[in-house]
Amino acid sequence: MSIDPSGMAHVMSVLTNLYADAPLAVLREYATNARDSHVAAGTDRPIEVDLPSELNPTLVIRDFGVGLSEAEIIDVYARYGASTKRDTNDQVGAFGLGCKSAFTLGQQFVVTAVKDGQRTVALFAVGGDGAGGVSVLGRARTDEPNGVLVSIGVPDVAQMRRAATGFFGTWEPGTVLVDGREPATVYAGAFGVTDRVCLAAPGNPAAEAGVHVVMGGVGYRVSETVLSGAARDDPSLTRLVASLRAAGARLYGRVAIGAVDITPSREALRDTDTTIHAVRRVLVEVRDGIAAAVQAELDSHPDIARAGYSLATIRPRIAGLHDTVGRRGFTWRGQEISGTQVLPLPSYTLDRSRQSRPTLTVKESTQVALEALTGALIVTGVPRSGSVLRAARRYLIEHREVTCLLVSGTDSGGTGWLSFGPGLPVRTIAYREFKNQAALVAAPSAGRSPTRYQTTPVDTYRQVNLTADEIADLTGEIIAFPGHLASTPLGRLVARDRTVIALTSQQTCAALIRRVPAVLDGETAMQERARHLMTALTDTDRALLDAQQIVGSRERAITRIRELLHPVLDRITGQTLRDLLSGFDQAKRLVTASPGRIALLGQAEQLHPRPSRPDAPPPVEELLDRHLPLLGMALRSRTHYPPVTLTDAETAALLDHINTETA
Repeated sequence: MSIDPSGMAHVMSVLTNLYADAPLAVLREYATNARDSHVAAGTDRPIEVDLPSELNPTLVIRDFGVGLSEAEIIDVYARYGASTKRDTNDQVGAFGLGCKSAFTLGQQFVVTAVKDGQRTVALFAVGGDGAGGVSVLGRARTDEPNGVLVSIGVPDVAQMRRAATGFFGTWEPGTVLVDGREPATVYAGAFGVTDRVCLAAPGNPAAEAGVHVVMGGVGYRVSETVLSGAARDDPSLTRLVASLRAAGARLYGRVAIGAVDITPSREALRDTDTTIHAVRRVLVEVRDGIAAAVQAELDSHPDIARAGYSLATIRPRIAGLHDTVGRRGFTWRGQEISGTQVLPLPSYTLDRSRQSRPTLTVKESTQVALEALTGALIVTGVPRSGSVLRAARRYLIEHREVTCLLVSGTDSGGTGWLSFGPGLPVRTIAYREFKNQAALVAAPSAGRSPTRYQTTPVDTYRQVNLTADEIADLTGEIIAFPGHLASTPLGRLVARDRTVIALTSQQTCAALIRRVPAVLDGETAMQERARHLMTALTDTDRALLDAQQIVGSRERAITRIRELLHPVLDRITGQTLRDLLSGFDQAKRLVTASPGRIALLGQAEQLHPRPSRPDAPPPVEELLDRHLPLLGMALRSRTHYPPVTLTDAETAALLDHINTETA
């Protein structure tokens, strides 16, 4: 059986357009290829992904794995069905289709590969007849490490960035950097049922409700059909599945590569016996392991106070999952950790329903629920004559994470899991520090308007003025800059996929962070991003920076030379001046072709100079004084006002001087 060559374009179109979500497919295929290359090479270095932006709508995925030779590039990327992974269960691919998925976004993409000191650049493109082709753009020796860099033009930047937010959420920490930083993952704050199965924390934006299996870093949601098949004939698993569904649990189970069957597009699980058995094993691990995992976590602590605090952080993630968990009373080494505890200490809570004038409630004795323990703060060492009332209102207004403020005259105390003191997890603050921090907060008054911050929510271009309380209610990452930095290239880069707050000259990031601790410091983020850019420069980026240096230092002098020699420019044959002019023109073309990238790299270099920055090129005047002194003198005459004009005879003599000079 064979394929008619005339029908190859149609076959290519069918195989390439397998995907329902093209941006997600491209990310999945090339990122997992990069991961597989690291597995093959035995490196634990993360792969690097630069997402497209409006300034540079190109997706770049780079690995530092085994690399590819020129023949391997053509074999893997230009042939459908070709795969280096079909005979292994250590790597994700096997169909030989993913390397061509970039054609679902456009007509071409570029692969730059290094292997054993040989660098190859290849362009893969779809021709006018619909068939694909490959052109090798360059071959060179290099000292770069082995690896592959794939550059893909992206027609819809926002869609690609949204796809990346969800896709990299199931990659294990340390395996990928996205735009120079670790992406948010489902594992942040998760409770580990076993070493392979975890429950994501409530509110984690990277996690979704449902049961998921993760194979090779790629998360797949388990369908209701597969879940029902996995729980069939086992009432305990049926109840577990019902509990997971009712609780909106976010369950993620890592499985070995090959443990589940996936569709050729790698977009979904196949409903097969292999998949059902793998999902069943995950459910069994949860059923048999979750209660034991919680109890083991509690018993690992040296005292009941630490165990109780740990349970307070775990319970929201396991509530309602299963009868043996949701209704179980946990203990610490046989001592019961009850649901509430009473402390004979005064407490202060704040009702924030009235933002203009929050209401403070005072109680002489306090009943604390275990679930509320993480929001409690105890002021210690309060003298008998100490006043807390006014300071408590101010402190609670400023610190939204504190839901209950308790007051103690001693540095330690309490009972059972509600014990506090040095080294114990329940948060405390010394009376003097508490008073000092409260004094920094302006006294609330009905007639005083709260500070408002110019805020641009993520994925919108609409600016709104929000108070700190309103900002704290926003979801997703929030970053704050002085207003003049938010619109710079580096500022826009670190602000991607984040809500942006532009600070006025009267506002500071530190003050906002005190009110809303989740806010990121934009200037610090810019410094970190600049460091990453400057320590991971590509050859192209270095060439752009060098070109910018040449243009910046020589443009005025070159312009004066061209003005002076305008009548005879086409008759210049002297090598020194020709090299000077052509080198400048080449640098100017590079800078003009990539203004956005130049602006970004230039700002990054100001914040974090290159580790091995080349020396600045010598001034044009210095070169002329050394090799063309007569031209140097004539050039300086152009700085006079009005500029000196050469006669025809002087121009002819200068041209002769230029053309007869040898460097």
